[in-house]
Amino acid sequence: MPEQRVNPRWPTVVGFAAVVALAGAVYLRTLAPSITWAHHGADGGDLATAVATGGIPHPSGYPTYVLLGQLFALLPWGDLAYRLNLMSAVGAALTVGILYLIVLRSLRTFAGADPGPQPHIVAAAGGLAFGFSPLFWSQALIVEVYTLHALFVAAVTYLINRWLERPRVGLLAATALAMGVGLGNHLTLALMIPVLAVLVWPRRSNLPSRPADIAAVVAPFLLGLSVYAALPLRASRYPPVNWGDPQTLRGFLWTVTGTPYRHYLFGLPLRFLPARLAAWAGLLVHQFGWWGLIPGLIGIWWLWRQARALALATLVLVLGYTIYAVGYDTADSHVYLIPAYLAFALWLAWGLEWARTQLLGRVSGLTRTAAVCVLAVGLVVPSLLIHFRSLDLRADREAQAYGADVMAAVADDAVVLSSADRHTFTLWYYRYAKEQRPDLAVVDDALLGYDWYRRTLARVHEDLAPCLDALGQVPEAELAAHGEPAALVAICLEHRAIYLTDPSEAMEARYELTPEGPVYRVVGVR
Repeated sequence: MPEQRVNPRWPTVVGFAAVVALAGAVYLRTLAPSITWAHHGADGGDLATAVATGGIPHPSGYPTYVLLGQLFALLPWGDLAYRLNLMSAVGAALTVGILYLIVLRSLRTFAGADPGPQPHIVAAAGGLAFGFSPLFWSQALIVEVYTLHALFVAAVTYLINRWLERPRVGLLAATALAMGVGLGNHLTLALMIPVLAVLVWPRRSNLPSRPADIAAVVAPFLLGLSVYAALPLRASRYPPVNWGDPQTLRGFLWTVTGTPYRHYLFGLPLRFLPARLAAWAGLLVHQFGWWGLIPGLIGIWWLWRQARALALATLVLVLGYTIYAVGYDTADSHVYLIPAYLAFALWLAWGLEWARTQLLGRVSGLTRTAAVCVLAVGLVVPSLLIHFRSLDLRADREAQAYGADVMAAVADDAVVLSSADRHTFTLWYYRYAKEQRPDLAVVDDALLGYDWYRRTLARVHEDLAPCLDALGQVPEAELAAHGEPAALVAICLEHRAIYLTDPSEAMEARYELTPEGPVYRVVGVR
């Protein structure tokens, strides 16, 4: 009887499937049921509405996210926001799986790991430690772009390491394609360029030199980046969410380059830098606990000794994303640290690998495997148990209740002026994505100063066009004194019911307001 050969890849396939399934099961168990404000999820209403209406969400427009979201929108479960929450969970689970593959290949390539179960346990510990780190986990449960961003970071890292092992044009082309498409999801993927440079430099002689091979790499990158061509095409249909109206070159650049947010980039005042750095250190401990911090620091030392280029590349990755996140002057800038935590999870796995090497020759193989299992469980399970309740969004319905209450409270043919992002985007979701109360116009008062926004409103709400035309004739001095929202109220109050979600002191001083449900109706001039 012929000897049966075991496919050496099947343990890797099983390990990948296991960590993806385990992480995915936890995410599904804690997934938000619909739109949510939790975990800095206020932008979810904007993204979901853009997916539903073929629109352009806030800069940079996120075409990769929106196009992929339209595929998930076809699923038969829950409402649209739930399906996009599911997309975040799927992206997160796949990221955990790819991190498992990255760790496993690095152990085999640089540590000479044996083909037994121990490297798989070490790799699974690294992947799941990242998967259950609270910041990454929190983003896996809501409508946001960050788990998809982490997926592209992991995919690019995995593909370029495959190329380093076996330089082939096809692998480099796949890496380039992933970079192009990933930049269509989040432009901070550009911070991976110096990381790639560090990894490729020792093998630079293997880079393509023939024009045909160079073209075979550049073309997939440009093809991936071409997702941005979707922005002007979508904008030409004048969807209700149409940031920048990128039909013109000016509007396209305004949207793609994030013009309204540029002042946040490295905008943190220097006097706040020490506090921000202290918060960064605290966040790192919060992600992996003290029980993960020490193995992570040991791991980067051990990785440096075994694979200096990979260690340096991960240090560059951590440094790049940390500088960006620390210098970005917003309250939620810590979400930009997710790729840095992915790199730290790789270090953590290498710290566990160092511990495994200390057992070699001291205990038997079976005992060593059991010890590695215990250490892996100790690195992963505490985070899962500690953060489960605080991250669980199964019962979170605050944003849903707000949207439903406003839709029920306002009068027919009303204009709802909204200020806070979470209120604006939630009402956009109910009005334009769920198509409730088609008689209403939901207006973001902070955007009224932009011509593209008034133009979009006039196309979507033709009955509001005369008011918007009149707003354009208001003298600049009056607008500077009172602002566009107050001027629009003055123009429209005789013709439409006007509601405010978050009345400012200036509005309260100028107009008489009465609460109706969660909003305030303008009933007259003081």
